[in-house]
Amino acid sequence: MAGETIFFTAVGAPAGVLNARSRIYGESLRNSDAHAWLNQKMAYANASANNKINGNKASLNLATGGGIRGGGLYEPGDTSAGRYLPKPHITTIKISSEGDFGSILKCDISFAVYNLNDLNSHQAFFDLGSEVKVNYGWNRGGSAAGAPGYFEGFVTNFNYSVNSQGGFDCICNAYGKGMAILSVNSNPAADDKGKKVADALGNEVIGDTAMGILDVLVQNKAGAGEGVVDADGIGCVMFPTSWGSSEPPSGDAEADTPHYFVTLEKLVENVVERIHSAAPILKDIIVQCDGTVTKGNVPTGGSAMFVSGNPKEILFPGYGEYGPVHKLNFSTYEGEFAAGDLSKTMISITHLNEILNRLGDDKGNNAKAADLSMAKFLNKVFDMINENSGTRFKLSMSQDPKNPNKFLIVDVNYVDATIKPYSIKAVVNGSVCRNVTLVSKVPSELASAAYVAGTSAAAPMGAAIATVNGTTPADKPAADPTIGFNAAKKKMDAAGPPDKNDPDGAGPSPKNVNALRAAIKRMYTSGESPNGVPAAKEAIPIPMDFSCTLDGVSGFVFGNAVTTNYLPTAFTKAKMCFTVTHVEHTISANDWTTTLSTVCRVQPTY
Repeated sequence: MAGETIFFTAVGAPAGVLNARSRIYGESLRNSDAHAWLNQKMAYANASANNKINGNKASLNLATGGGIRGGGLYEPGDTSAGRYLPKPHITTIKISSEGDFGSILKCDISFAVYNLNDLNSHQAFFDLGSEVKVNYGWNRGGSAAGAPGYFEGFVTNFNYSVNSQGGFDCICNAYGKGMAILSVNSNPAADDKGKKVADALGNEVIGDTAMGILDVLVQNKAGAGEGVVDADGIGCVMFPTSWGSSEPPSGDAEADTPHYFVTLEKLVENVVERIHSAAPILKDIIVQCDGTVTKGNVPTGGSAMFVSGNPKEILFPGYGEYGPVHKLNFSTYEGEFAAGDLSKTMISITHLNEILNRLGDDKGNNAKAADLSMAKFLNKVFDMINENSGTRFKLSMSQDPKNPNKFLIVDVNYVDATIKPYSIKAVVNGSVCRNVTLVSKVPSELASAAYVAGTSAAAPMGAAIATVNGTTPADKPAADPTIGFNAAKKKMDAAGPPDKNDPDGAGPSPKNVNALRAAIKRMYTSGESPNGVPAAKEAIPIPMDFSCTLDGVSGFVFGNAVTTNYLPTAFTKAKMCFTVTHVEHTISANDWTTTLSTVCRVQPTY
């Protein structure tokens, strides 16, 4: 529902401010309010740092003779060799979105001090972990100024160097508070002895880590019905032994064996609970993964048109029919997932353990130790979901722009058809942009298809062009897309004999997995759909990135839906719009600019 999602949201307060500016720029006769914005506006900024451990505190302002803070650059201060020295002052503040899809807020504070005493008095900006608060905005800008901006985080790095005036040029790097949880071990141990249960044979099982707890929950699940998810988010389906499952308890080599899965929602909840137990200082940091924020554009038409590319890794509730023999499905969350709740994606517990083991073995880039962080672990899980959905779902952890202590797991491919993107006026009378950039991002697959196969409607490039232009070449009818998809899907079922050309046999072998993933991706990226949905409704046209720089305006956040009046006609036909991924504010020399970077989206019509 509109208003509940994060990655695709309506533009709120900034829309009214930009509309006011557009009217001012487009007017011939300007009133006092317009003159205030055009001639009197001046940016201000102030920053403070507070180290609660050692008590160090410091504050800074812009060097300006105007603005609400007053004082000039060469206002008398401490003297050295008979000369007046300026007070310590901010030279530039840059607040930007960092990380995966701009999910983490970062603030770089550049400032100058002119003697060693002033450097020492601002030690709080160099104390790792100091709380940093920044305020910035327009002074005397009238109704077009908009609301002030704000940042809150903690010091993560710093540097300073001696300048030509004999003082110091300093930089303080700060991140939003919530990012601390991303660097914590992804398989943390509890601070107690862990939970204990007895398995079916009476053996005691101890879970004192995040994955250990899941193993305990699996033991509690033993004997429950197939395809049913319990209150702990654990469910099982029966895998054929030919898939490489462990030997069945009965010793019957022909019997299917249970394979256990956990919902993404419960996986995240379990890991975060362990982190809170192991690191009480992080108890205030929340990671939200549920149906209100973790929403995706799930394909319509029933289970026949969509499955996981590898059922040994993940399963989508309601979309688990591969053939006539085995239905790998979880009926418990079938309705929720069909409605777009991606938090109910079922993830193999066996594969989660494999991911953790590989993280421990992978040091990479000559690092001295492997990256076992929660961020790395979850990114691996998100990549797995992306691959097995044919790139339809691309999950990311985003910092809540309204709460620095809160993270939201969102699908960056999600588009809410009920939201009307805000149009940013460019290159017209009343334009609010200082500059605009449109860059085409043709995927390598499409470029290769265009070079090798021309623009066949059956090829990804042709389908993309057909979607953009709203036409399909009459002399090149599309082939039946169900043949390849259904054939690849059927090979996942253990009903038929092994493929003699595939030494790994039937089921989710590497060859079969690659074939099915490719078939699913073709349906999504080129519009080939086994239920007859036209390409213009499902396919992604050739991507185009949009970015613009505005006079400083607060309120834009990760996920806002925007478009521009300067978009080529072919793309407006395809209902292309953009979602904001990076917002960068720069305050320097009494000026404030805001730069928006976006990724393109197509509003769905299904």
